[in-house]
Amino acid sequence: MFIDGKHIYNEIIVHMPRLHTFKDLDQSIDHLSKDDILQTFSNNIYHQVDSLMVYNDTSQSGISNNLSSNDNQVYSTVIEFPYLTSLNLIFVHYHYLEKFLNDKKTHLPCLARLGVCYDKLIIVTKRFTNGRTRLNCMKVKELYIGYDINIDSEDFHSYFRLL
Repeated sequence: MFIDGKHIYNEIIVHMPRLHTFKDLDQSIDHLSKDDILQTFSNNIYHQVDSLMVYNDTSQSGISNNLSSNDNQVYSTVIEFPYLTSLNLIFVHYHYLEKFLNDKKTHLPCLARLGVCYDKLIIVTKRFTNGRTRLNCMKVKELYIGYDINIDSEDFHSYFRLL
């Protein structure tokens, strides 16, 4: 099944005054590249999203944008979610977490609540030492990792300064 973003926009999204929540149940569809999605939604509809929940535990690294996973690579387009305050990535492959937290791929200036699997967070942040993911974590006020844990790490607290 192929989903045409222009059809979705013209028949569904245009009738919504503001999209508050977007749930991505990414299963058995043809995957578009990041550039295809950006071109389809050139009106920046995703910029209005304030809460995002993604469910997909399958790696998308081979089909998303065919770019190197080098953290220092400068990407042509950084996707910005200026209204996104809540992001739930508990049930996703860690590649999604990396794509959302890496500031060279995604800019999340208002992110206040983050739901993640702690083990995946450790991988993506390289035990809270990865500079590329620090910026998108600095304003988080609520961190949900699925269980209570006492993290007594200076690196952790420099990542999540407002916790």
